[in-house]
Amino acid sequence: MSRTFETIGLTMLRWGTDCPVFLQRPPSYSVQFLQPLPQHKLPVKISIVGKAGMWLLRQANPLSYVSSSGVAIRVTLP
Repeated sequence: MSRTFETIGLTMLRWGTDCPVFLQRPPSYSVQFLQPLPQHKLPVKISIVGKAGMWLLRQANPLSYVSSSGVAIRVTLP
C-alpha cells in the first residue's frame, strides 16, 4: 500500500511544479543504514498539489527525501 501512496505522491509533485523531478533509489544494501532526514522548504515554486504530494511521500516512506538545486527537484525513495 505504501508503494501506491509513493507513486501517487510523486505524480502529484510532478503535476505541482514546472521543474523536472528526478527519482533516485539507493541500492538495497545501503537502505538499512539510512536515517530519516529533516525536511526543509524547497526554494522552487510548488503549488498546493505538489506540496500535498510531498506530504504523501513523507507519510508513505519516512526515509524519503526531497531536495532541490533550484532548477530540478530530486526525490530519494529507499
